[in-house]
Amino acid sequence: MNPHTLKLALCGAALLAGCAGTPPTAVKQTLVLEDYVDGAPRDAACLALDDGARARVTNHGFNLVAKEMVVAPTAGTPADAAPRSVYLVPLGSHPVERMARQLDGSFHSVFVNCQTRLAYIAKRGGVIDSIYWFGPFDL
Repeated sequence: MNPHTLKLALCGAALLAGCAGTPPTAVKQTLVLEDYVDGAPRDAACLALDDGARARVTNHGFNLVAKEMVVAPTAGTPADAAPRSVYLVPLGSHPVERMARQLDGSFHSVFVNCQTRLAYIAKRGGVIDSIYWFGPFDL
């Protein structure tokens, strides 16, 4: 057997074995928050999305496992203040349900973006009163 062929086969096998040992890791999506301006008009289609999101939350229709998002700092705010604020909403969305108490003692808030037909959930609570963002969810 040709020694170069043997070396090439061994290098290829080592490369494949090295790649096979590292499982793919899920990358958390980045969420950008903005200030919410109350009183924006919504059309009938947007109101229907709001009702659908509210019903889906009531029936536990959102699977929060592996949907956690990383919050990016907004312009003009310190990086550590962005995730702690309750007055910020995901970019382009509006609140549908705010601070609804859950059985585990936490609070859920639901936000809907009518343009993209996506929903986001903020779970707040715990000993240190942390806010965790989940989404986006298709509506």
